[in-house]
Amino acid sequence: MPVNNSFYGKLKIYKDKSKEYKYIIEYPKNKGNITDISMELFKNILEEDDVVIQVDSVLTFLSINDLKEPIKSLKDVLNEKNIYLNYRAYKYEEKKSFLGLMIGNKLAIREVLTFKFSKSFYDDEILKLLLKIGCMIYVPKDKSSDFVDSISNGYYEDENERLNHFKFIMYINSYVDRASVETKISDLEEIKKMFIK
Repeated sequence: MPVNNSFYGKLKIYKDKSKEYKYIIEYPKNKGNITDISMELFKNILEEDDVVIQVDSVLTFLSINDLKEPIKSLKDVLNEKNIYLNYRAYKYEEKKSFLGLMIGNKLAIREVLTFKFSKSFYDDEILKLLLKIGCMIYVPKDKSSDFVDSISNGYYEDENERLNHFKFIMYINSYVDRASVETKISDLEEIKKMFIK
């Protein structure tokens, strides 16, 4: 279901000065309160394009303990729906802290899940889990290629190379009042039209 057109004029999109191709989409406010339109933005993207989704357990606002159940639920529901999942788990050292310097850093497990949704895919349960955890949405320019494994294998680390293959890449999470977008499209109105239908 598309976002109500009344949101169109209320969305704020501006360039992030820290990166050449990065933009921020701020959600509209109603009487001073943020209106969470992350679900509507997600649905609008899915109405238009095939997408590759990547969930990375280090790119979330959830604690390690709060993340375990949503990740397990997401893996289970993708399996139930026969959606191909490239799953990887790595050991990594948590960020250094003063205590970590004294007693040694704790090893944690980093989980990365990469999978594809075809155009017009919609599943409320999956989308809610993705927005709770936070995810990257890759929209390929070449619809004939399957990018799941190449994204999972880290082929697009270089920003310029990445954006030669993808119309845009968005990080979205329902815990914050904004989404970030990487794209070579420079016209703010054109960027806005990609998300508001």
